[in-house]
Amino acid sequence: MLRPLDDADFRVIAETLDLSEANLSKTVQNLVTLGYLVTSKQASPQRSDARRTTSVKLTHLGRRVFDEHLAALRAMAEHE
Repeated sequence: MLRPLDDADFRVIAETLDLSEANLSKTVQNLVTLGYLVTSKQASPQRSDARRTTSVKLTHLGRRVFDEHLAALRAMAEHE
């Protein structure tokens, strides 16, 4: 989902993948620890209060690892 995008809103990712925000948060934190993702918080233009939104972005390493993973899956599929 993130590969073709510059970044994505955390809530949109959770809704699109039908995941709870708690489960997605744990996964995102693990991927941040591995260096595959970065997150940023910013004021929401749709809200008048102080709540902030979170954006998620693939790092250069994350894109490379994702592309390598897809290549390995394609290679396995070709050999079946």
